[in-house]
Amino acid sequence: MDVERHLNNLKMKDLVEQYNKLNNSFKKTLVFHVGESAGFFSEYNVMILAMLYCLQHNIRFVLYSKDANFAYKEGWTDYFEPFCKSTSCWLHKYLNVRTFNTGKIRIRDIRILMWQVKTLLYNVIARISKPFVPYLYTQDLWNKFYNKEMLEQEYNFPELEINGDFVHACNKLVELTWRYNPATKREVEAEMKKCDLPEHYISCHIRRGDKDTEYDFVSLNNYVEIIQKYENRDIFVFTDDVNIVKELQGKSYNRKWHTLCEESGKGYFHSVLKATIPDSKRNAFIHLFAQVEICGQSDIFIGTKTSNPSMFLSVYNPKIIKGVDCDGTLWFNYDLKTN
Repeated sequence: MDVERHLNNLKMKDLVEQYNKLNNSFKKTLVFHVGESAGFFSEYNVMILAMLYCLQHNIRFVLYSKDANFAYKEGWTDYFEPFCKSTSCWLHKYLNVRTFNTGKIRIRDIRILMWQVKTLLYNVIARISKPFVPYLYTQDLWNKFYNKEMLEQEYNFPELEINGDFVHACNKLVELTWRYNPATKREVEAEMKKCDLPEHYISCHIRRGDKDTEYDFVSLNNYVEIIQKYENRDIFVFTDDVNIVKELQGKSYNRKWHTLCEESGKGYFHSVLKATIPDSKRNAFIHLFAQVEICGQSDIFIGTKTSNPSMFLSVYNPKIIKGVDCDGTLWFNYDLKTN
């Protein structure tokens, strides 16, 4: 196993070197601001879209994460190995933001409205300053890479072993970027061991908390209906609300339910996590990553098209995906724009 892991590490190191060689050959530059405002997997998934768009259009991809809402010290490298050149220029904190878009947001929270107003203001200032900036901001290309046309293309980058459709290309970019640093790897593995699972099991992701500010909650009956099609007795529930697990236990008595959700878990609220002190924030993300890894190693993962962790898993391990509210691969049901 150690030999296999060593060979995989060497392969990934070579892949990162090949990516940087190709990426740095492009003249035009995008500085992508990750962790600007949304939840972790919303930010990460869009980063993958931006990387793929940049490769397809010969644009150099540079990362800004110094003020990321998931950071506690440096940003991306708090948890992961670096994969490209980064910048720490403070201007990106204010001028490099997501584009202003109210298309899918339901105004149920004054904080969301305030975020929209702030984003609009920053976009206006960024446009005014554009003639003096030698690179592209995230919002300059947002409607290009956050677009359904991305789903319909074939991608061919032999240097990165990419030759296929959208899911194949995203899977390769996830391999390139989803590499924990040593400290994170140790902590994630330790967290995973807290859940005593057999070799074969089913997993599902069920989000609560503030998710209904964007979409209606998916009924638990939809999950149970799919679970009952399989013989697996052990089910891992990736959730932020312990009451979900209790409800599922009442709906299916012939299954053994597993979770890492603590008894205090009453739903994820993004504004609460953003205000958390650094050490607690890190622990929260280690807990999140452990649950994602457990799902990624399951025989079947049941997810929803309205969940960014579900969409991440659909390219992290495409072979195990079942959609609770859609057919096919979850990414292909993503709420992207159309031109």
